[in-house]
Amino acid sequence: RQAMREIHRVLETGGKFFFNPYSAEHTSAQCGRLLADNLTVDIQGGRLIGCGQLCFYSRAQLEELLSEPWQIESLSHVLIQELLGSTPDVHSEWRAIAKK
Repeated sequence: RQAMREIHRVLETGGKFFFNPYSAEHTSAQCGRLLADNLTVDIQGGRLIGCGQLCFYSRAQLEELLSEPWQIESLSHVLIQELLGSTPDVHSEWRAIAKK
């Protein structure tokens, strides 16, 4: 939230912000330990093993994060399934454009 406030502060009026966070549907989101501040740690599965602390967002969480004072202009959800290997792996992310 602090980073979002700072981005909004320094962006020119009418400027646009492209935000590309991981989705909660990502395989690695399901394979870690969720902390109270929405950080996932100790990821043990998916392609993000060893990447440290990450945030994975549901649609509701993303829309809340980009609510006032932002205006969401575009919101897309991308889901890619890796079909090779012993277990299916899902890469999932959001692509959001918000205007100041």
